[in-house]
Formats: sequence, C-alpha cells, structure tokens
Amino acid sequence: MKIMKKLVFYILILMLFSSAIIAKDNNKDSLPLIDITNEDLLALIDSFIKFEKKHDCYHSDYIYVLAVNKQSDNLFSIEIASLGALKFVILDQDKYCFFKNEHMFYVRGDEPPETWFRKTGEKQPIELNDLEEEVYLVTADLSSWRCWYKNGEFSIYDKHECRYKPSQNN
Repeated sequence: MKIMKKLVFYILILMLFSSAIIAKDNNKDSLPLIDITNEDLLALIDSFIKFEKKHDCYHSDYIYVLAVNKQSDNLFSIEIASLGALKFVILDQDKYCFFKNEHMFYVRGDEPPETWFRKTGEKQPIELNDLEEEVYLVTADLSSWRCWYKNGEFSIYDKHECRYKPSQNN
C-alpha cells in the first residue's frame, strides 16, 4: 500500500509541476469558472488556506491547484497545493478555475465528480506569463495536502508543510 501511495504522489507531482515548456504552445487565456458546492470540499480548502497562511511562504496573490486523479468510480486521489506563482500558464490538463477566500484555484487532471461543483457558464480571464519573464515554478518546498475521496467522503493522508523561504525581493 505504501508503494501505491508513493506512486500516486509522484504521478500527482508530475501533473502539478509540469514543465512550463509544455505550456509554451498553449494559447488558452481563460478557463471556465465553477462554484464549489460540496460543503466538505469547501471546508477542506478553507483548512488548507488557514494552514498556508501560517507559513512564511504564504503570499495573498499566489495561485493554488486542486489536482484530481480518478482511481475508480468511487475513488479519487486529490491534491491541494500552492503553485507559488503570481501569474502562471494554463496547461492542457487545466479544466476549470474557482475562487475561495479571494484565492484562485485551478482544477487540474481528471474531471471531478459533478457533486463537487456547479458550472457558472462564465469564463475567467487568466493573466499569463509570456515565459520571457521570471516564472516562479512549483517546487516540492511549497505546501500540499493529499487526500482520498471515497464513497462521498474526504480523508487527508498527507500534509506537506511549506519549507520555502522567500527572498526579500518576492
């Protein structure tokens, strides 16, 4: 089971931290906007934001990601993580975005269950990096939580605390 957890973790890391080179050819400039309707998911995201605010690496303008990986009909692995970027690029795996406590979240990976959200019919413009500017790429030093969603319930199985120390210039 430990090997499976590690494998899922590494797959999610690869999804989350894809190279900006992939995004260079991507010309999306907006994502469909959704509202999160699942109260348990909202509480989980609120807890993550509170957790994030306790650390030196927190920045109110950072972008976050909710990565979804469908394991089976009733089992999803998810990761909530800081992208640590003030502007970012949209990758092909980015499905939607939403705002929670004034923070933008990308929904990335597999299609999340419909019980988690409501489509608003609106699109959110995304401020893109032109890849000529400095890009704050995600590192393993930023916060992330990994969870299972099984039979309608979320359970956290790993909390990675931010160890990134921003310079005075950030």
